[in-house]
Formats: sequence, C-alpha cells, structure tokens
Amino acid sequence: MTKVFEEIPDLILVDLGLPDIDGQTLVTLIKRAPELKDIPVVAVTAWPEETAREMALAYGCNGFISKPINIRAFPDQIAEFLNKG
Repeated sequence: MTKVFEEIPDLILVDLGLPDIDGQTLVTLIKRAPELKDIPVVAVTAWPEETAREMALAYGCNGFISKPINIRAFPDQIAEFLNKG
C-alpha cells in the first residue's frame, strides 16, 4: 500500500479478492488517506456482475471492471473512469 503514496496515481485499480487483505479494508484505507480520497478507485473482480456492482458500491469504489479483462474494451473503461473525475 505504501507504493500508492510514493507517486499519487490518477486511478487506483483494486482486486477485491486479494490473499492478504480484503478489498473492503483496502478501499477504506485508501479513501481515508487525505491525499488519495479524491482518486477514483475501481474494483477489478471475477465475481458475478450483480455481486461485483453491489460490493463495489458497498466498499466505496467508483465502479468495477469484470474479469477476465477484455483487452479491447479495457482502455475505454479506464478512460471513462478517468473522465468522470
């Protein structure tokens, strides 16, 4: 997590199924950091779409991208989240 503070990103992609920390905790820590609170956080998950949508909203994410990632659609998906801010 300290890497995100070294160079503040324009967007943060978070896998909700991390082995060492759950997605909700990670997103909460990101949103509590004053320097990151306005950075869009997007969940990346293989959960079913409706579950992913519900969990992303519940966790405080700005949205989600489903896995497997569609490499043709991915750049447009990222651009959409960057343009919302």
